[in-house]
Amino acid sequence: MKVAVINNLFYPDEYGGTETYLRCILPELSKRTDTVVITGRRSASGSPTTCSDDNQSSLHIRELTDTNLYPLWNWRGHPMVERLLWHAVDLWGGLGEASLLDCLQEEQPDVVHTHNIRGLSLSMFDGIKSSGISHVHTLHDFFLISPLSNLLLGDIPIPPSAIFNKLYQTRTRSLTDSIRTVIGPSQFILDGHVAQHFFGTARKYVLRLPSAPATSLDRRLVLGPERLGGGELMFLFAGSLERSKGVLVFLDAIKQVRNRKAAFHIVGRGTLEKTVLSAARNDPRIRFHGYVSREGLHDLYTNSDVFVFPSVWPENAPMVISEAFAAGVPIAAANVGGVKELVSDGNGWLIRPGSSRDLARTLEEIIEDPQSIPIKRRALLETNPLPTVQDHVSRLL
Repeated sequence: MKVAVINNLFYPDEYGGTETYLRCILPELSKRTDTVVITGRRSASGSPTTCSDDNQSSLHIRELTDTNLYPLWNWRGHPMVERLLWHAVDLWGGLGEASLLDCLQEEQPDVVHTHNIRGLSLSMFDGIKSSGISHVHTLHDFFLISPLSNLLLGDIPIPPSAIFNKLYQTRTRSLTDSIRTVIGPSQFILDGHVAQHFFGTARKYVLRLPSAPATSLDRRLVLGPERLGGGELMFLFAGSLERSKGVLVFLDAIKQVRNRKAAFHIVGRGTLEKTVLSAARNDPRIRFHGYVSREGLHDLYTNSDVFVFPSVWPENAPMVISEAFAAGVPIAAANVGGVKELVSDGNGWLIRPGSSRDLARTLEEIIEDPQSIPIKRRALLETNPLPTVQDHVSRLL
């Protein structure tokens, strides 16, 4: 069987959890099937090619170079008029459809598996439909329901029923009616699309994202004696530095934490980098790392006591939760979207979304009672809801 995996970004251009997920599963998938990755313009150009990353070296990669005004990874610095035109092309333009059809004709896959296509144009769905190839789609956000894929406008929640979302859905619904199978990493994301009358005749599956390979759980069941003896606890935030990910909520909560026996490590990049850097300069407990390589992030997970996930948008199934679980790190998470399908009060701490006060109180309680951390870790070992990469790929196939 030959599978064509389509996503708007691919190594070395990684923006979010979808790219992390694909890096995680594609080496295993390519062992069992003939796999081709179809993506947009990459910052390291060359099409067709094989991926230069050691773990992905056998992957055949095809770039579609005529999809939009500029590639998604190059969105910063463009004037507002150009960005609005970019979105119009993404919604209505068909620039990349012919290139996709040529690529599919050359590759002859048995199955097309789409992920995020923002920047490749929604017309891609029409191209796949006209090809007659079986189409599987995995939902990663609400892009088919709203051009605001996280259902937020700044800090304001925008419901799927908003009038401009309804108008938008008249197009996206017609483009997706030929999808034969739809996969939701959470029941929440699947139910949200069904409620808006998407995928009426498609087969629907919940397939949890895999527990990303990292340190084994059984090595991290207890705190080291230096921490139980009053040493500094390490809290980690890793993700996009954007309002939707709750980094401002986290910074405000840190201000309210009076206990000094903690260090708050922040990893990521985004529009709020300067805000985080300023906070780090004013509070020695905050350690801002900026962008960190996969190896460096692995080390941070390994040395962390608690992962903090304060997101304020209705999340699907965040890949950082998979990474934290794989490293045996319990999570203090906002109770949003599909997060509660993974994190519970048994294996972590659920907090009120957007409440810095509730997060601060939870952080204080953990610092005051560090023995709660190994208890949560044991529960995580016993009840980890995520499959291994091998099991995930077996179910996917």
